[in-house]
Amino acid sequence: MATAPFLRNRYWILRHGKSIPNEKGLIVSSIENGTLPEYQLASEGVGQAQLAGEQFLKELKENSIPLENVRICYSPFSRTIHTAKVAASALNLPFENPPCKMMKDLRERYFGPSFELLSHDKYAEIWALDEEDPFKRPEGGESVEDVASRLAKAVLQMESQFQGWPSWWSAMGPPANISDGDGCCHT
Repeated sequence: MATAPFLRNRYWILRHGKSIPNEKGLIVSSIENGTLPEYQLASEGVGQAQLAGEQFLKELKENSIPLENVRICYSPFSRTIHTAKVAASALNLPFENPPCKMMKDLRERYFGPSFELLSHDKYAEIWALDEEDPFKRPEGGESVEDVASRLAKAVLQMESQFQGWPSWWSAMGPPANISDGDGCCHT
């Protein structure tokens, strides 16, 4: 569980389960491709999301947090929607607003057209670029700083909408990695 003195809510971060792009070894980072149903969870990812939901339920009970106070926020990408649906089902929460909410700012980092739908082996090039300069964007894509700014905006939105409630993000790999804190819940 991540906490910070200036935050009124408690946050758990869940990376999406193993997706079909993960199985195929593809980079799928554009909103146009990421929202396609053929890029949702693989069967292993469904099991991971189920287990994450069960573990989260246990954590909530251990901390005496009522389910009616839980909010699940997820990106518009099919793999995070699928993860959030499975996890919400494990929690016995309806997959509708208010308990579950899609937030566009939680979406995958867009790596640009030079990487889209190519082998995940190309990630090494992106990570090298990030190490060199987190403000440098891959051609046509987003920098680490761009994603961090989007996540900060999302947290401010959650802070204003969900005052005093625990929230669980079903996020993409890079946003989950960039926002990672000690004790966050991951699949």
